[in-house]
Amino acid sequence: MPNLTPYGGVNEIGGNKILLEDRGTKLFLDFGISFSSLRKYFSGHLVPRAINGIGDYLEFDLLPGLRGLYSKTALKNSDLSYKGPEFHGILLSHAHIDHSGYLPFIDERIPIFCSEATRLVLDAIREQGGLDLGRQKLVTFRERVRVGSLEIETFPVDHSIPGACGFIIKTSKGPIVYTGDIRMHGPKAQATRTFVRRAKESRPTVMICEGTRISGDEEPLTEEVVKNASREIVVHADQLVIAAFYSKDLDRFRTFHSIAKETRRKLVISTKKAHYLTKLRRLPSLLVPNISTDPNMLVYKRRRKSGRLAASDYYPWERQFIPRGVAYDFIKKHPAKVILDLDLASFAELIDIQPSCGEFIHSMSEPFSDEDIETNVMKNWLEHFNLNFHQLHASGHAQERDLKEIVSQVRPKILLPIHTEHAHLFEDIAKGVDVRTLELASTIEL
Repeated sequence: MPNLTPYGGVNEIGGNKILLEDRGTKLFLDFGISFSSLRKYFSGHLVPRAINGIGDYLEFDLLPGLRGLYSKTALKNSDLSYKGPEFHGILLSHAHIDHSGYLPFIDERIPIFCSEATRLVLDAIREQGGLDLGRQKLVTFRERVRVGSLEIETFPVDHSIPGACGFIIKTSKGPIVYTGDIRMHGPKAQATRTFVRRAKESRPTVMICEGTRISGDEEPLTEEVVKNASREIVVHADQLVIAAFYSKDLDRFRTFHSIAKETRRKLVISTKKAHYLTKLRRLPSLLVPNISTDPNMLVYKRRRKSGRLAASDYYPWERQFIPRGVAYDFIKKHPAKVILDLDLASFAELIDIQPSCGEFIHSMSEPFSDEDIETNVMKNWLEHFNLNFHQLHASGHAQERDLKEIVSQVRPKILLPIHTEHAHLFEDIAKGVDVRTLELASTIEL
C-alpha cells in the first residue's frame, strides 16, 4: 500500500519534507528547513554546529532520523550510523529555502529532481556561498519524470520564484497531486489554472495542498497593483527612491526594471541579484535582460577590504559586474536618477550615501509586528534619513478564495493540508472532501 509520512510542514509555514512510499520506491517531496521549529532551539549566534553534521538537528527532531538518507559527511559525530542509499530521490517543487534548505545533507548518490530554472537558481545560491550542493546529483525534468515505480507529471505553476512546479504522481492506488507552493493572482496565473485542470482530469486519490494564506482576511495585491502603486511613488519623487525586494523574485525585478525605464531612472541592483539574473539568462524563455548592456540597469559596488573598490576586493562571482558598477558617491551625486535596490542588511550604505530625504518601498512580506526588533531598527534608520515608508508586496501564495476554487475543482478523495498553521480551516472550504490533519512523522496509508 502506498503511504505518506510528513517530516516537516505540519502546523507550520514551510519546512516541507514528505516521504512517499509505494511498491518499494521511497521518494521525498521537498526537503526544506522548518524555520519555526529551528527557532525554538537556535537563534542569532546560537546555531547548529557544522562540526557535528546533522547531530544537532537530530537532537531536536529537526530532521528525520532515517538511515540510508544522509551522506557520510552529514553523519559525522552524530549517533546515526551511515548506510548506503535506501531512498530513490528528492522531488523538488522549487528552490525556496523552506523547501530545499536541507538538501546538502542528502547522500550524494540520491538524485534530486527539479526543473531547469530551479537548477539555475540553486547554482547561483551555491556559487554565492549558500547551499553546498557541489556533490549532489541534480536531475532536471521537463514534462515527465520516472522515479522507481512512480511516474510523475510536472507542471509549471505561479509562485514568487522561477521554476516552481506542481506534480501529479501516479501510484498503485491512484494519482497524488502535490501543489508545492502556488498562487492564482500572479503574472503566471494561467500556468496554475492549467495545472489545476489537469489535476482535476486525473481524478486524484489524494491532494497535498499548501495553505499558507488560508486564514488571510485581506485581498492580496497583484503584481500589477504593486507596479502601478510603485510607479506613482517614483513619478512624484524628486529625490532618492529605494526598493527592497527578494533576490529570487523575478516578477518583482521586472516590475522595478520597467518602472526605472518608464521614469528614466537607473535600477541599481546588488551584485547578488546581478549574479542571480545572469544565471537565469541561460534559460531564454525567462526573458532576463543582459546586465552588461541594458541601459536601464547598474550594479552597486559596496566597499570591501581595501575600500578602494578594486576587483580583488570582491568574490570571483562578483567581479564580472565591477565594470558596470557604481558606488555610494554616484548615488549621493544623482539621487533623483536612480532606484536603489537596498534591503535592511545593507542599510549601512546609507551612512555613505547620506540621503537628505526620499522614498523607501518595502516590497517584501510585511514585518511581523510593531514590536519586532528588525521592524523597529528599520523604522529608526528611515526616520534618521527622512525616508518615507511604503509597504507594497504581492504574496507568492494563494488566498483562501483561490484555495477553495482549487480544491473544489480538483475534488480529491482525500485532502492533506501542508505548509500552514491553520489546517483545520480547510474543512470549511472543502465540502464533501475527506480532509485529514497531518501529524509530524505519522504515516498515512492510502
